Amino acid sequence: MTYGITNNHEHPDDSDSSQKTKEQWLNEGSIHYRAKRYSEALITCERAIKIDKNFVRAHFAKGLVLIGLKRYEEATEALKQAAQLNPKNARLCLAIGNALYEFEHFEEAGAAYRQAIQLDPGQVIVYTEQSNALVEKASNLYNKFAYSTLSYEEVLAAYKKAILFNPSNANAYIGQARILSTIERYEEAGAAFRQAIRLDSSKTEAYSEQVKIILAKGKAYYDRGCYVEAILSYEQAILFDPGIVSAYVDMSGILYKLQRYEEAGATYRQAVQLDPSNLDTYINQGKALFNKGKTLYEAVDYNEALNAFKQALLFDPSNANACVALANTLYELVLRS
Repeated sequence: MTYGITNNHEHPDDSDSSQKTKEQWLNEGSIHYRAKRYSEALITCERAIKIDKNFVRAHFAKGLVLIGLKRYEEATEALKQAAQLNPKNARLCLAIGNALYEFEHFEEAGAAYRQAIQLDPGQVIVYTEQSNALVEKASNLYNKFAYSTLSYEEVLAAYKKAILFNPSNANAYIGQARILSTIERYEEAGAAFRQAIRLDSSKTEAYSEQVKIILAKGKAYYDRGCYVEAILSYEQAILFDPGIVSAYVDMSGILYKLQRYEEAGATYRQAVQLDPSNLDTYINQGKALFNKGKTLYEAVDYNEALNAFKQALLFDPSNANACVALANTLYELVLRS
């Protein structure tokens, strides 16, 4: 880094300090800076500013020196002062972004980088590199998560930093979605995946794969007769993607099997709303319950028939035939009471 001053000095100017110009002070600061004598460089920058409080390059240099001293908050203030005096300087915006990045104020840092890009599109390379570095750091934490004492909060925090810095980095959302899926926060995971797809349509495949994984877990539980766990898996799939028709259909089938008819009907109606081609199956399942009641009624088993018709109405409250049959059954029971 230089301050834009051309000189041939290798050592600070030893002339009377009271006679030095602001340029001489800045020149001396540049020498100290290159030698990594940051404390001395800071003093010279401040002396240049004392001579001319609107000396842009001195404020800029002071900010860079403070970064060298790892005093990032003060560096940001110095650089912002320079930017106020020269708001069209891309290098200033970039330096502000660097300071804020080191200070871990990632949202503000990203905004500063994007301002630099508006002024100089060539700065996008630096921004992209910094963005990818944050995602890579988060990904490394995620890879350690499964076999270490690392908490999921640390992984989520790392992805949040990457997203704050660059809200347009689809890979940051993909990583965030994966850790959220791992800890079974499926609704948030699905939202993160969909945001990634909005930014980069090529991420659709990763989203589809995650859906398949969740559905496969539900089917595996069902095949083993673990119906409660299967229902939970399908509920998770729906949280992940409220538009997964097969999750509603499969979950409804399990609820029907468990004779939880009201829930089964409500779930199947959701599937029909998403895909009307499921309507015939819904109607047939309701008819099956009605026909069971009808058979029991004809066998003069009115108590069981009553239960069957109630079940049919729980499944499909709009089943007019079940309503009539229920009334007739109640009438027969009253007559025999």
